[in-house]
Amino acid sequence: MSIIYAVAVGIALHLLLQYTVVGRSFYVLGSNPRAAIVAGWPRRRLLALAYILSALLTAVGALILTARAASGAPNLGGGLSLQTIAAAVIGGVSLTGGRGGLVSVCLGRAVRPARGGLAARARGRAADRAHFRRRA
Repeated sequence: MSIIYAVAVGIALHLLLQYTVVGRSFYVLGSNPRAAIVAGWPRRRLLALAYILSALLTAVGALILTARAASGAPNLGGGLSLQTIAAAVIGGVSLTGGRGGLVSVCLGRAVRPARGGLAARARGRAADRAHFRRRA
C-alpha cells in the first residue's frame, strides 16, 4: 500500500515541477537566483515554499517508513540520506540547483541498488561458502 502512496506523491510532484509556474520558478531560482530577482520572481516566498514542500514530503516519507517498519525508533532512517544523495547525483541532479527532476532521480535510484544489491549478495554468498567450508 505504501508504494501506491509513493507513486501518487511522485506523480503529483512531477506534475507540479514540470507543468506549473511555481514548479518552473523553482528551477529558475535554483539555477540563477539573481536572474530570478531581476525577472521579478518573489524570491523569499518561493524559497519558503520550497522549504515547506521539502519538509512536507520528508514528513510523508517518514510516516511511510515508520508504518512499514512498524517501529518508532528515532534513528530509523539514519542511513538513508547518503543513499538519497547518491541516487540524485547519479540521476543527474545538480547539487548547486537548477537541473534535474523526479524522473532522473528515479532512474538514478534504479541504477544504484540499495544495500544488499547484487554485488553485496555475491560477496555475502562467497563469504557464506567459505564459512561453511571451514566448519566442515
